[in-house]
Amino acid sequence: MQSKAKAQFVLGLRVKFSVSRVGVMVSVEARQLLLQSYQGVLSTHSQYMAGYPFGSVVPFCLDGDGHAIVLISDLAQHTKNVKADAHCSLLVLGEGDDVQVAARLTIMADAQLVD
Repeated sequence: MQSKAKAQFVLGLRVKFSVSRVGVMVSVEARQLLLQSYQGVLSTHSQYMAGYPFGSVVPFCLDGDGHAIVLISDLAQHTKNVKADAHCSLLVLGEGDDVQVAARLTIMADAQLVD
Protein backbone atom coordinates (compact mmCIF):
# COMPACT_ATOMS: atom_id res chain seq x y z
CA MET A 1 0.00 0.00 0.00
CA GLN A 2 1.29 3.48 -0.80
CA SER A 3 -0.15 6.91 -0.15
CA LYS A 4 1.37 10.22 -1.27
CA ALA A 5 0.57 12.87 1.30
CA LYS A 6 1.75 16.05 2.94
CA ALA A 7 4.07 16.10 5.95
CA GLN A 8 4.63 19.10 8.15
CA PHE A 9 7.10 20.33 10.75
CA VAL A 10 6.12 22.00 13.98
CA LEU A 11 9.06 24.07 15.24
CA GLY A 12 11.30 21.66 13.34
CA LEU A 13 10.47 18.95 15.88
CA ARG A 14 7.48 17.07 14.52
CA VAL A 15 6.73 15.65 11.11
CA LYS A 16 3.04 15.29 10.31
CA PHE A 17 2.01 12.75 7.69
CA SER A 18 -1.48 12.85 6.26
CA VAL A 19 -2.67 9.40 5.29
CA SER A 20 -5.30 10.64 2.88
CA ARG A 21 -5.76 13.43 0.35
CA VAL A 22 -8.48 14.54 -2.01
CA GLY A 23 -9.30 11.67 -4.36
CA VAL A 24 -7.40 9.05 -2.34
CA MET A 25 -9.21 6.77 0.06
CA VAL A 26 -7.19 5.02 2.74
CA SER A 27 -8.23 1.46 3.33
CA VAL A 28 -9.58 0.25 6.64
CA GLU A 29 -6.59 -2.10 6.86
CA ALA A 30 -4.12 0.77 6.45
CA ARG A 31 -5.82 2.84 9.14
CA GLN A 32 -5.90 -0.19 11.48
CA LEU A 33 -2.16 -0.74 10.97
CA LEU A 34 -1.48 2.89 11.90
CA LEU A 35 -3.67 2.61 14.99
CA GLN A 36 -1.88 -0.56 16.14
CA SER A 37 1.68 0.66 15.48
CA TYR A 38 3.89 3.12 17.30
CA GLN A 39 7.14 3.06 15.32
CA GLY A 40 8.26 3.15 11.72
CA VAL A 41 11.16 3.99 9.43
CA LEU A 42 11.45 7.62 8.34
CA SER A 43 13.36 7.79 5.04
CA THR A 44 14.91 11.03 3.85
CA HIS A 45 17.45 12.08 1.22
CA SER A 46 20.95 12.11 2.73
CA GLN A 47 22.71 15.47 2.75
CA TYR A 48 25.96 13.84 3.88
CA MET A 49 26.03 11.35 0.97
CA ALA A 50 24.07 12.98 -1.85
CA GLY A 51 21.88 10.65 -3.85
CA TYR A 52 21.53 8.03 -1.09
CA PRO A 53 18.49 7.38 1.09
CA PHE A 54 18.77 7.74 4.86
CA GLY A 55 16.48 5.64 7.07
CA SER A 56 15.81 6.18 10.77
CA VAL A 57 13.62 4.23 13.17
CA VAL A 58 11.24 6.75 14.73
CA PRO A 59 8.26 6.62 17.10
CA PHE A 60 4.95 8.04 15.92
CA CYS A 61 1.39 8.51 17.10
CA LEU A 62 -1.83 9.63 15.47
CA ASP A 63 -3.39 13.02 16.11
CA GLY A 64 -7.13 13.61 16.41
CA ASP A 65 -7.47 13.79 12.62
CA GLY A 66 -5.71 10.46 12.07
CA HIS A 67 -2.41 11.97 10.87
CA ALA A 68 0.80 10.22 11.89
CA ILE A 69 2.96 12.56 14.00
CA VAL A 70 6.70 11.83 14.26
CA LEU A 71 8.72 13.63 16.94
CA ILE A 72 12.22 14.39 15.67
CA SER A 73 15.08 16.42 17.13
CA ASP A 74 16.68 19.43 15.44
CA LEU A 75 20.03 17.70 16.11
CA ALA A 76 19.12 14.52 14.20
CA GLN A 77 20.50 13.86 10.73
CA HIS A 78 17.04 13.02 9.36
CA THR A 79 15.82 16.47 10.45
CA LYS A 80 18.66 18.16 8.58
CA ASN A 81 17.92 15.98 5.56
CA VAL A 82 14.19 16.72 5.44
CA LYS A 83 14.79 20.45 5.93
CA ALA A 84 17.06 20.42 2.87
CA ASP A 85 14.79 18.17 0.77
CA ALA A 86 11.17 17.84 1.83
CA HIS A 87 10.58 14.48 0.09
CA CYS A 88 10.33 11.73 2.68
CA SER A 89 8.40 8.60 3.59
CA LEU A 90 7.28 6.68 6.64
CA LEU A 91 7.29 2.87 6.48
CA VAL A 92 5.10 1.16 9.09
CA LEU A 93 5.32 -2.62 9.61
CA GLY A 94 2.75 -4.84 11.29
CA GLU A 95 3.68 -7.51 13.78
CA GLY A 96 4.41 -11.06 12.73
CA ASP A 97 7.09 -13.71 12.50
CA ASP A 98 7.44 -13.42 8.71
CA VAL A 99 8.19 -9.87 7.56
CA GLN A 100 7.32 -10.81 3.97
CA VAL A 101 3.69 -11.55 4.83
CA ALA A 102 3.22 -8.96 7.61
CA ALA A 103 1.09 -5.91 6.93
CA ARG A 104 3.04 -2.85 5.83
CA LEU A 105 2.32 0.68 4.68
CA THR A 106 4.54 3.32 3.08
CA ILE A 107 3.35 6.91 3.30
CA MET A 108 5.19 9.22 0.89
CA ALA A 109 5.17 12.87 1.87
CA ASP A 110 6.38 16.40 1.21
CA ALA A 111 7.44 18.06 4.46
CA GLN A 112 6.46 21.69 5.17
CA LEU A 113 7.14 24.04 8.07
CA VAL A 114 4.09 24.65 10.24
CA ASP A 115 3.43 27.73 12.36
